[in-house]
Amino acid sequence: MLSGPFGVGKRTLAKLLVLCLFCENRTDAPCGKCKACRRITSGFHPNCLRLGLLPNTKSIKIDQVREILAQLSQYPLESGRRAVILEDFDLFTVPAQNALLKAIEEPDEVTVYILTATNEKSVLPTILSRCRFQRLPAWPDDLLESHLISQGFSTQTARDLVPLSGGSPGTAVRMAGNEDFWALKSRADTVLFSPADLSQIPEISEQLKEFRQEAEQLLNYLEAKALASFSAGAPEHPDPEAYYEASLKHRAMLESLFLARRQRASNVTWQGIADQLLLNILEDNQPCPW
Repeated sequence: MLSGPFGVGKRTLAKLLVLCLFCENRTDAPCGKCKACRRITSGFHPNCLRLGLLPNTKSIKIDQVREILAQLSQYPLESGRRAVILEDFDLFTVPAQNALLKAIEEPDEVTVYILTATNEKSVLPTILSRCRFQRLPAWPDDLLESHLISQGFSTQTARDLVPLSGGSPGTAVRMAGNEDFWALKSRADTVLFSPADLSQIPEISEQLKEFRQEAEQLLNYLEAKALASFSAGAPEHPDPEAYYEASLKHRAMLESLFLARRQRASNVTWQGIADQLLLNILEDNQPCPW
């Protein structure tokens, strides 16, 4: 089981492991050139099965599992290894997970199961206990930036995306292609993080009304910005007093966002939530001590 945040490369690693299993070049696997590698890459190898979310669905049902178990009960179309990739296993329903327990617990000698999950806590303990578990961490900022640049992003765009993506290349790419996100970011920065004094609060409050339909996106962006701003530009050995002061501001901002989410869940009006959030941001929006 490969577990980790969205977009850190779980599916990519699962596919790489399958390539290693099937590659015909045993001294340099995966070579990417042999017939097996080409078929795996194109998605047409009969001994490589994949099960994941169908379009416009939010979970993997037991009927989908029964279909793949029926395929596994038949003789492979080709001799040699057989691989089963079970994507987003934390989105499998409990009956679907239970239906796979015996197969995962007692695979035949040529079949390998590779599972991916974002939240392994949603996977049944009986499944987890039968898997070799590997968690994939978030990417370091420098590695993520160089990766994005290698994918064709400009240096400035890569640097803008890194602190907002939580170490996830997938998240960074998703944000880069989302015009709505950049429009939201621009508006939020203009409304909330431009120099302001108390006389401007009523005007800014009115502007925040426009975010009612984008409230969740706004809170996600502010949380990413708060997490990124604390460490941005911090010296290797900051003054202890300055570090303590900055950590208090950082914690206060995150607590404000947590309160805003809790109030939304309690059906507090968006205007009331936004005004309280605005006051907290204006109070905390001072230059970092370093």
